[in-house]
Amino acid sequence: MCEGGTGCEVLAAKTSRRLLRGIGLLLLLLSLNACTHKPDPNTAVMIIESSPTNLDPRIGIDAQSERIGKLLFDALLRRDEHFNLQPMLAEKWEIPDPLTYVFHLRHDVRFSDGRPVTSADVKFTFDRTIFPVMVPSAAVVIRSQTPVLGVAVPYAMANVILTVLGPIIVAVTFAG
Repeated sequence: MCEGGTGCEVLAAKTSRRLLRGIGLLLLLLSLNACTHKPDPNTAVMIIESSPTNLDPRIGIDAQSERIGKLLFDALLRRDEHFNLQPMLAEKWEIPDPLTYVFHLRHDVRFSDGRPVTSADVKFTFDRTIFPVMVPSAAVVIRSQTPVLGVAVPYAMANVILTVLGPIIVAVTFAG
């Protein structure tokens, strides 16, 4: 035991430092434990450089909007590593003439609410793109420069005819 003097002060100071180190170590371990919390498996976690400008693929033309858009939305077709067209929402497609594409949609595709994706939904999406209610300046750039199925689409996209041929069949015709 300490009976006064500087020896007691030194002992008290050492004890205080040990106690503070112990509390600091405990806090560090607790904070590290918080870092190991696993996110909900139904939650997408991404690290991106900045926030997307818009999640509507017709409007958001920055890199982050496009990256997130690819996670949120599916296309009728996709390109593989050799740039060949591959099925995505469409399980197959036909080209009955050079200006018409007929897409047969997959039966197993559903929206997040469980409702099946139909040809009417695909037509609605095309209609929204071709005849937008609001026409942002970015949409003009996208429409004038983006090829659709390898066909360069001019600004006057009113020459596109969309026809629902069945619950999961939609035809896209480019008027000549």
